[in-house]
Amino acid sequence: MSIRLTADGVGKVRGSRKTLRNVSFSLEAGQHLVVFGSNGAGKTTLLRILALLDRPSAGSVAVLEGETALDEVSARARMGFVTHAPQLYLDLTAEENLLLFARLYGVPDAQRRARDLLDAVGLLHRREDVVRGFSRGMTQRMAIARALVNDPDILLLDEVYSGLDPRAAEVVRSLVQRDAERRIIVEVSHDFESGYADCTDVLMLERGRTAGVVARGDVSADEMRARYRELLAGVTS
Repeated sequence: MSIRLTADGVGKVRGSRKTLRNVSFSLEAGQHLVVFGSNGAGKTTLLRILALLDRPSAGSVAVLEGETALDEVSARARMGFVTHAPQLYLDLTAEENLLLFARLYGVPDAQRRARDLLDAVGLLHRREDVVRGFSRGMTQRMAIARALVNDPDILLLDEVYSGLDPRAAEVVRSLVQRDAERRIIVEVSHDFESGYADCTDVLMLERGRTAGVVARGDVSADEMRARYRELLAGVTS
């Protein structure tokens, strides 16, 4: 049964500051939404709300299977989330980390799943090494493997390519794009060229406001790039 992720009038207030205002969209499997915006625009806040890790001050987020809204526990079980923090146990080995998360999600044949993912991210040969000793790129590849361990229907990515060398970025990109047609992907990015190349839809945030979701095919790349530059320059309000 098809999965759907909806945001309906989502707003967030922190103290006296509105970090998000009336954000609405609906996404289905096969859609890859990239969220652009300057620092402090509310991108990470939106992603945490979509991940059901933060509650909106206004509006709502729902994960639906068909027409049935899933409860929070069931919805989270269908998600994978990569944040700025890797969410790994640094004193466990690479394989121990993935085995732990696979078992928490009840993944059948957890060891095979863990080793398949380690192979996919090019770290099978380091499976017995403690994660604390990994480089930034290796840790990010581990974070992607962890987020995919439950084969999620919804993949949420916060600056997933930041700080990666070209080779590591390509490994991560190939994993993100694998089976993308059956997943909903929401990606926060500062890199217009990379984000725009991968997405099906674009959402631009500035001071928590959005003009809504734009399908990539409805606006030329040049026009979208110009909008993004205006947004970073503080022209968009």
